[in-house]
Amino acid sequence: MKAVGLQPSSTGMPLGKETGQRVSHYVIPGGRYAGAFEALTMTEWKGLNLESAHREGSRKNKTAFTCPSCDQRVWGKPDTRVVCEPCGLKMLPPAAETSP
Repeated sequence: MKAVGLQPSSTGMPLGKETGQRVSHYVIPGGRYAGAFEALTMTEWKGLNLESAHREGSRKNKTAFTCPSCDQRVWGKPDTRVVCEPCGLKMLPPAAETSP
């Protein structure tokens, strides 16, 4: 991160720890990132809306599967095949539960 001009920081601000369970970052003034961003602002670049961008492995790619008999639930990828062991029934994703 530092090589591209971003400083790891547990607080997202100067003097934060560089390591830990939750680490954010801030832009290093005069660093490569700051320079590249400034160069982009001098063009007609409008930016990207990354909030709606698909991210591989993100939580949005998880689906709750429910047993149609006992209502037990598990989470998995949308294409996961899950069987409820006590009931012996295929657990269904939400769209399949409401389908006729």
